[in-house]
Amino acid sequence: MCLSGEALNVFKSWNSNWTPLYFIVDFSEVEIQAITEVFKCLIYICDFHRVQAWNRWFKKRANIVSKEDAVVLLTFFKKLANSKTEEEYCIIEKDMHTSDVWKRNKKAQAYYLGTWYPVREKWTRAFFDDNFFFIINTNNGIESLHNVLKNSYLKQHVDKSICGVLDVIINEFLDEAFNKYKVDNSCLDSKYKCYNSEIPHFLHDRPNFFIRHVYERLATARNIYSRDGIIVLNGSENTMFVIKSETDTNSSYTVNFSTPSCTCYDFLKFRFPCKHLCAIILYVPNFSFNDLPCDYLNSPYLNIDPKYSVFRNEF
Repeated sequence: MCLSGEALNVFKSWNSNWTPLYFIVDFSEVEIQAITEVFKCLIYICDFHRVQAWNRWFKKRANIVSKEDAVVLLTFFKKLANSKTEEEYCIIEKDMHTSDVWKRNKKAQAYYLGTWYPVREKWTRAFFDDNFFFIINTNNGIESLHNVLKNSYLKQHVDKSICGVLDVIINEFLDEAFNKYKVDNSCLDSKYKCYNSEIPHFLHDRPNFFIRHVYERLATARNIYSRDGIIVLNGSENTMFVIKSETDTNSSYTVNFSTPSCTCYDFLKFRFPCKHLCAIILYVPNFSFNDLPCDYLNSPYLNIDPKYSVFRNEF
């Protein structure tokens, strides 16, 4: 086992009840191998670093015939990454392989087929697990905290030994981060602040970004949809709906309330209620926000942490 695997085993021994379902990593074969050996869970490649790697590769003049070709092929790559189904992925890939720009760029062919195609299930949404809640699709947050630790904490201390660094991490960095987490939770609590009367009660005690997201889509759904525009599909306990696009009369979106899911890009990107799901919440009886699956409603992305609000518990 590699050194990364040995280190992960140490962390695993410290957290015996931790069984992660997913990991997001840079495109590092060493990291992927170590995580696979230790945790045996699904691994996805960080979106930011994937796109960064593509941009750097296509900017190198020696790799591509022309700048115009680089733009076209990079667009194909991004479409592949955002494909919603395996069928859509195959169609886009076929279009790319039959294009003139693909045929005249042998290095790009080798780059895709040798580097990215073998791990397509780790960066293409069409192959992602249905339950993967990928609001966080990059590990930049961790890197940002790493920079804060180095530049705002460790830089001020002379002792750079392991003991000295651990002392700063445990007694300063983690302690202050935890206190900030508690304050942030308290500030979002309805016992602390008064919500605008226009904000539905089911959006109270939730993160601000989630409140804004859903409130905007509720407003849009209220303006452009009605009950007549929502078609219930028979079967599956009538939890499947079809809603026509307001911009393209030939297009429609399928909503599965029991998952929940929607075939629109907005839901695919955020996994928060889109305007189509909001239309069902507004107009279909017995399909309110609180009727969504418990696993979804209890997601930490949708809720504050009441355990660490000064208005709910002593800690």
